[in-house]
Amino acid sequence: MTAETDFSEYPELLSAMTVHLRAGIGKDGWNSTLAQWGDSDKPSGSFCIYTRPAVDDEWDSLRQNYQSFPDASGRCDVLEVKIGLHNHNQKWTSMRLGVPAARIGKNRTFDIILQFSGSSLKLYVDGVLVDEDWPAGRIPCGSLLSAADKKLEFTVKSCEILPRALSDAEIVERCGGAAHVKKRTLEILGAEREYVQYWTPRGHNQWVGDVMFGNTWSFDSERLHLFYLIDRRHHCSKFGQGGHSIAHMSSSDLVHWEQHPVAVELDEWNSLGTGRPVIHDGRLDLVYGMHTSRIFPEEQIITLKADENEKYKARPFSSAGIFPSGVEDEWKYPMGSTFAESTDGINFRKSNLLIHECQNPNVVRAKNGRGYLMLAGYGCREGLWQSDDLISWKLKEYDLIPCGKLSPEANTDECQCMFEWNGWHYILAGRTGFWVSRNQTGPYWEGVDGKNTGVTKPRWNLNEGLWVPMVAEFKNNRRILAGFLTGPDFGWAGHLVLRELIQFPDGTLGLKWPEEMRHLVRVKIIPEIRAGSKAVRGNSTAVNASADNWAVLEGLPRSFHLSMRITPEADTSHIAVAGLGENGDGCILSFLVNRGRVQWGTAKGDDLPQPVPTLEEIVSDGRGIWEKDISSHIHFNGGDFVISEVEGLEKPFDLEMVFFYDPKSRSTIIDACIAGHRTMITRRKKLILNKLRFMADGPAKFDNISIGEM
Repeated sequence: MTAETDFSEYPELLSAMTVHLRAGIGKDGWNSTLAQWGDSDKPSGSFCIYTRPAVDDEWDSLRQNYQSFPDASGRCDVLEVKIGLHNHNQKWTSMRLGVPAARIGKNRTFDIILQFSGSSLKLYVDGVLVDEDWPAGRIPCGSLLSAADKKLEFTVKSCEILPRALSDAEIVERCGGAAHVKKRTLEILGAEREYVQYWTPRGHNQWVGDVMFGNTWSFDSERLHLFYLIDRRHHCSKFGQGGHSIAHMSSSDLVHWEQHPVAVELDEWNSLGTGRPVIHDGRLDLVYGMHTSRIFPEEQIITLKADENEKYKARPFSSAGIFPSGVEDEWKYPMGSTFAESTDGINFRKSNLLIHECQNPNVVRAKNGRGYLMLAGYGCREGLWQSDDLISWKLKEYDLIPCGKLSPEANTDECQCMFEWNGWHYILAGRTGFWVSRNQTGPYWEGVDGKNTGVTKPRWNLNEGLWVPMVAEFKNNRRILAGFLTGPDFGWAGHLVLRELIQFPDGTLGLKWPEEMRHLVRVKIIPEIRAGSKAVRGNSTAVNASADNWAVLEGLPRSFHLSMRITPEADTSHIAVAGLGENGDGCILSFLVNRGRVQWGTAKGDDLPQPVPTLEEIVSDGRGIWEKDISSHIHFNGGDFVISEVEGLEKPFDLEMVFFYDPKSRSTIIDACIAGHRTMITRRKKLILNKLRFMADGPAKFDNISIGEM
């Protein structure tokens, strides 16, 4: 179809559509409209495809992340599309997608395809998926298609509109064939990073959300399966409601990872939540939640309620929802837990069964071998439920774990992770919460009579900078933890981070970097250490309480690995390692020796940072961690925070740090492994390091200093 096409036979509202635009854009043609169908600025509009320069606002800088991808001249132009929508929400009348010009090139001819399937809206350039969102509703049919006239820097060669969604194979064929699309994929998205530490999916605005780990090690030739909520725009897709599908990858060695097809795609009416994979009847099943109330009002939602015997009866649904009355305008939409199943561990089929009202289900095999246990919280009252088949669930116990004011750190009951290791049973929560017991079904606490001091010991707390930490079994009886690192500006979703658990004889746990992380270091370098005004040759230095005698290490790459041994003297209470940028700003890792605390702080001049409060101290006045502006020192926000009960700081201890500059987020990730059993991670926006400073309020030694470029 062309601009002369008669659209009168098209339906008034389109449930599917494809636009194929072929345009030549010169190096200066990045501030014009390419094609428009109807008026996309009005509710009755259809779509507009255009180019423009990026600006410094929240959409361009953060949500779409355009500003991280300027061209060689420093200019940041973008190709965008805007559609109009008709749906049940008067605020959701339009949606935008886009891609930075620097990712797709300039001064060339592009095949631009906009594909609307009803549940997804995808933007392709030369057959490469460059952006995606998940709308609700229908696109109004336009009456007149207008395309840009031929100009010196702009040529629209063809524009075709189809009232259906092209298949992937059809898109590839229209864009020059598989070989050309493969070539353009590498040019536009870049090569996939082999190692997943600090990893994000390819694409200018894609990030890692909640990780879904489980004990699936024995399912597929000893491969570790990792599922996660794939995010665009930091939870601002689908009109700010999240709109996350569940992505999937696996590895047999933690070094080489294979990317698999998306395990669970979104339906139009849904937004997906956290879950866990389990092995059931020889299949790999993925149990997950549906946050339907984010999309539809309560009167259009169906969820399960337990009967008088505290049992749930599963209810089937379809991709269109539930049709309870036979009247077309009375479709309702399920909310709660469901699952998808796979026989090969790669391709998943939705069960389309609503099995529980919990929206972030945590399912594990029962230790006694009798079916499965689900620890429910978000979306319903917290409780432990039991099932033989993943379909029918019966209450085993309410109030299994203490939360909120019943725990020292205002523990939360969302996105839990239950796991077992050498006879000990553990529960982690998504942001704060850690419980331990000798029995899988508890007790995990000592009741509400004031004897619950054992609920959370600081040394047990594994929330050391990551969101939604989950644990899976790995070979040789290892336990691997995965979560995502965000940052104060991100709000939600970020970089994938792996840890390895350490178990002590009393059941308490520590964290360290997996040994496989050594693959990050490419080559050792020898920088110069300057102590005061003197250069020091070798790999050690001594400092004291005078800032004039603190040591500085210069000549560093943007990304590097640092290792050393730190020895405090008897009168020293504060030792620090600062990573600084050109203007002297940066981040400081402080060891408060006498208090057994380690903290991230912000560099301000030549001063050692002041102590920051622990999470227990922050919530001691009864406030919850969800309250707005409670503190800038909450551990999962990726900024300044502290961990306590760190053992061995008064003696010589080893320190490893990674400073990883990520141009995609325009930030430096700083990760620390302390004495081989505690970790801390933070992310610093716009920080590019050029030196390290070794600091102390008394005598201290830094020995065996080694730098490895990454």
